[in-house]
Amino acid sequence: MGAAENDAGEWVYSVYIFESEECWEVMEAELSSTGKKMAREDFYDGESIKVIVDPVTGEGKRKK
Repeated sequence: MGAAENDAGEWVYSVYIFESEECWEVMEAELSSTGKKMAREDFYDGESIKVIVDPVTGEGKRKK
């Protein structure tokens, strides 16, 4: 679902597990390629929400 490089220069991937409907963060070294790929549209419908973040506390809440 996504990838990011951590402070140590290692890649971490977000992997969706269909059986449990969970998303796990997994280190690149722990993965094996299946050669299969899905599009972003397979997971997201394009809908979004707006969030207001309190600059003092960092707490966010959904904007109505």
